[in-house]
Amino acid sequence: MNSLRARLSLGLVLLIVSTVSGAAATEASLDGGFDRYWSARTSAEQSAAVAGILATGADFDQIHRRLRAGRPYSNTVPTGEIELSHRIDNGTLHRFRLAIPTSYDPARRYPVRFYLHGGVQRPRWKAGDRWWRWAGFASEAHIAVFPSAWKQSMWWTHRQVQNLDAILLTIKQQYNIDENRVYLIGLSDGATGAWFHALRKPTPWAAFLPFIGHPGVLDNRALGVDGQIYPRNARDRDFLVINGGQDWLYPLKYVVPYLSLMQRAGARIEFRPQPESGHDLRWWRKEAGHIEAFIAARVRDPLPDRLTWETESTDRYPRNAWLLIERLASRDGDPKMDAFADLERWPTLGFEPDEKSDQGVRVLKVS
Repeated sequence: MNSLRARLSLGLVLLIVSTVSGAAATEASLDGGFDRYWSARTSAEQSAAVAGILATGADFDQIHRRLRAGRPYSNTVPTGEIELSHRIDNGTLHRFRLAIPTSYDPARRYPVRFYLHGGVQRPRWKAGDRWWRWAGFASEAHIAVFPSAWKQSMWWTHRQVQNLDAILLTIKQQYNIDENRVYLIGLSDGATGAWFHALRKPTPWAAFLPFIGHPGVLDNRALGVDGQIYPRNARDRDFLVINGGQDWLYPLKYVVPYLSLMQRAGARIEFRPQPESGHDLRWWRKEAGHIEAFIAARVRDPLPDRLTWETESTDRYPRNAWLLIERLASRDGDPKMDAFADLERWPTLGFEPDEKSDQGVRVLKVS
């Protein structure tokens, strides 16, 4: 009897040791699997990491617990102004700058603001070039990002979609950010670029702030705009738009009908025209408080209840949040909405312009 009891006790001990060892081995395998998952740079690397995690035999609770905990972050990362570069697409080098709060705390989630500069019809930027006077945009409250564009890599190309995606991934892998508070701000050509990303790749962004730009530029095929533009893709997206009434490059009376079209398509556009301003930012100080309030009030819903999406390609722009178009087809009688067609002369955007004005646009009434 004692011999049987001894054998049972030994068996139980071995079972416990085996179970503990197996659990420890699973946790160690999960450590490696999640390290690879968090550091993945491409969807292929991410898929391989997921397969490795599932192969550990870990149960749902173990995996879910780690996903809920999120990515681990270091407190020894660089802060302040940082210039970086990476290669995307066919190996083309893209430079970008970050302004990381000097008081960065890895336990806190930071909003992120991308700023797209103007003047893209120029040579590629070199190391040390100052494509932004960014001191006024740096903040201890958020991370500021300053990508670069040039004649061979304009904001409205697939190369720049890859660039912004890669920059955002780089930031996420080093800094604790609030992924539902990432904003795209553009000036002049950068504003036109913000319109492009809103209509082709909106998923990462909480809101778009195009200033002194023109969405109609995207209808100019000679500028190398990537693919077709679908105004209805602006549906349920938030925009703060500012343009000058004396803008010689993008006259207000030509910009407004495009805003009307996207507003009719379901975009949430807050338009703040500056009647006395030209193609400049003289209004910035006056509008700064409103810009901050607009951003503070916009938080991305990563899983919206309702989505629509239009695309001509399942390779480049098939996704809007959880909606993925895997196959294209057409039916007789399908309605068509050509890019920026059937424009109204003036929309209801909170002001009435004077169409008799020869220089710029004179505002008759603000409502």
